Amino acid sequence: MVDQGSCDQRHPTCINCQNSDRVCIYRPTDQPRAAEASSASNPSSNDHTPPAPSPQQHGEIARGLPQALSSSHNPPVQSPDEALVNFVHLELFNHLIQESFLFINRDTAFTDRFKKTVLSSAFSTPYLMHGVLSFSAHHISTQVPAEKSQYYLRQSTQLLTWAVARFNPAPREPDRDTCVALLLFSSLLCAQGLADIASLDLEPEPFFIRFGHYFGLHRGVRSILNDHWARLKEPEVRDLVEWCRLSVLEKGQGSECDRLRQLVAQSINISPSATEAYLHAIEQLQCVLDGRKLHQPLPTYHVYLALAWPLLVHEKLVDLLVLRRPVAMIILAYYGVTLDLCRDLWMVGQAGKQLVYAITKHLGSEWAEYLQWPCDAVGITTV
Repeated sequence: MVDQGSCDQRHPTCINCQNSDRVCIYRPTDQPRAAEASSASNPSSNDHTPPAPSPQQHGEIARGLPQALSSSHNPPVQSPDEALVNFVHLELFNHLIQESFLFINRDTAFTDRFKKTVLSSAFSTPYLMHGVLSFSAHHISTQVPAEKSQYYLRQSTQLLTWAVARFNPAPREPDRDTCVALLLFSSLLCAQGLADIASLDLEPEPFFIRFGHYFGLHRGVRSILNDHWARLKEPEVRDLVEWCRLSVLEKGQGSECDRLRQLVAQSINISPSATEAYLHAIEQLQCVLDGRKLHQPLPTYHVYLALAWPLLVHEKLVDLLVLRRPVAMIILAYYGVTLDLCRDLWMVGQAGKQLVYAITKHLGSEWAEYLQWPCDAVGITTV
């Protein structure tokens, strides 16, 4: 074969190839543009990849879940090239298989079941597979030096962008497999949303905005559980969600939240619905704090309760948090303590401590006495 350097680019056959009786393989002058256009339309291609959103925009993508869950538009038609994968994707998939980061590495039995369910569903659900690979890339970004971390964050963002863009809205009567995929995908987005918060050092106001979006993602999970509970009771997924329902029936035994209960009882001009929402949220927090022991990791079950707290609280509490009601914010500070008890999880990190700090700065000295315990618990000083 004649290499490109010996080709004189004449059409239809160059002189060098004609003289040597060979097939001319020069590339037509318009081919580079065609190749670039093809690569630009293929999000899995390594070459000519369009600029990815910044890591800070990663959380922006995840915020689209509640809207996607209620969307009725038809999913875009995929070209054959969009199904192609590259070696980076194989690396991410291998990382998922080999590691136990998908949930709580201390609970290997649950993690193995969860991973098996995720992979079984992901192979038949492209948006979930891309979401899983995005989650894997995000985890790798926390395990490598800073210069490599940004690369994996970009991979994570690109994959999640693709997943959300191809997210298939559920039909009016989705089957069990569709319900499982919806639940798993939305749960992964919640975990990614928390990981995004944990990786950023934000001032109180932008932190509240990001945390509010994180709470919004849990609304999507709750909607799926409420609407499709009957289809989620199959053996392979029942154990993953049943404890959420059972935990609502529990009552806390400890005294860490007594000050919160007194605050609610002493507060005036609180509606009955707000009082109910406050006391329910406090009870759930106390259930988590019942597992708190000095110099010991939080038991696994209590970790699940802490991560699921935004999912278990009443909608009324979320409304009160949006309005920045002081009592609701102080309750949220106690939630920050429960998150801080889970700080060994990669997707949590310092998020709990950041939450307590942001609330303390926002409410100021007027509410310092009610914030003293959460501040002491996470190791910061009140204003």
